[in-house]
Amino acid sequence: MKIGIVSIIKEPWGGSEELWADMAAEALKDGHQIYISALKCGPAHPKTVKLVENGAKLFYRRGFVKPGLSFLQRILRKGLIILANKFQNPFHKLFKAKPDVIFYVGTSYSIADDVLLLKALEKSPAALYINCNLNHNVRGFGSTDYDRVAAAYKQAKKVLFVSEHNLELARMHTCSHIENAMVVRNPVNLSNIGIQPFPTGDTVHFAMVGILVTDHKGQDLVLSVLNREEWRSRNWHLNIYGSGLDEGYLKRLSTFYNLDDRITFYGKVNNITEVWRKNSLLLMPSHQEGMPLAVVEAMVSGRPSVLTDVGGHTEWVNDGVEGFISPGVSVASMADAMERAWQKRADWEKMGLAANANALKLYNPAPGRTILKLFLNQKESDA
Repeated sequence: MKIGIVSIIKEPWGGSEELWADMAAEALKDGHQIYISALKCGPAHPKTVKLVENGAKLFYRRGFVKPGLSFLQRILRKGLIILANKFQNPFHKLFKAKPDVIFYVGTSYSIADDVLLLKALEKSPAALYINCNLNHNVRGFGSTDYDRVAAAYKQAKKVLFVSEHNLELARMHTCSHIENAMVVRNPVNLSNIGIQPFPTGDTVHFAMVGILVTDHKGQDLVLSVLNREEWRSRNWHLNIYGSGLDEGYLKRLSTFYNLDDRITFYGKVNNITEVWRKNSLLLMPSHQEGMPLAVVEAMVSGRPSVLTDVGGHTEWVNDGVEGFISPGVSVASMADAMERAWQKRADWEKMGLAANANALKLYNPAPGRTILKLFLNQKESDA
């Protein structure tokens, strides 16, 4: 079988890549052919490199405009991309390989913006599968064409969501039952992580792990909470792991709040074990989510979390059992959840053990194999 993968991520790697990469590795082992279409936005990630070394073909397509350029430079680059796309579909290399399957990996609604992919599919017998990693909670967010989303869902063989909550939001926003939907959880590398000894010491270390984009992950909400008077008298340190467009803003905000001596920015880290040896609690104040691997990794490592009620958070974490849930996505709501957590910090180690047990019950040990079987079974039924 020839499997084409379309990734829309605008960086070399992210949590959304783990599922398709796991599937691709399984497919290559079984002798299937893998073709990856990605945006050129930096050196290939080591996991992509490994797939290519094992036989996958990587096709870069135009479409990425580097952030930080001036307004005129961005307009010029985008104009050139639009012009080039009129002469040649950016997915032409992928479809030239004549894939049997196109596995589209994006947000729940990004397929509506990939008009050129949908046009290419009109001329191809390839079966479409859509992997939805993220919903925004508000239907009017952005300029999404929900009718086009619903049409793409209907065209797909399966629409895969990473949480039940994301599926229900998509049904509400598209006014569609999405009868071909299913929930598939992202992979977790349990061989590299497990329950870590709970940190000791007078200073309590919090961690925020994820891309530094505040309209997604909401890190600035936590900084605003920690700026409050009651937190200034407490012995804590915040460790921020990740990079992204808002890294500069968050550093300026830290300085503005006079918190520089209490916040450390580590950038991207690969050793999640070291993160959870150091930190006692995960803070995830997201505005929108699918089901972040950072939460599952913290749970498996034996750590409780403070989470906003978005995406699949409450499908994994029960308030007061494996962590604490902020019902709203606001400074006030997050402040209340963090205060409840602080008052219960003597229970964090016990809650972390409960988090580990719940994560082990919920996770899919072989999600890549699940997806590959789905493709193969569908092909057999269509034959």
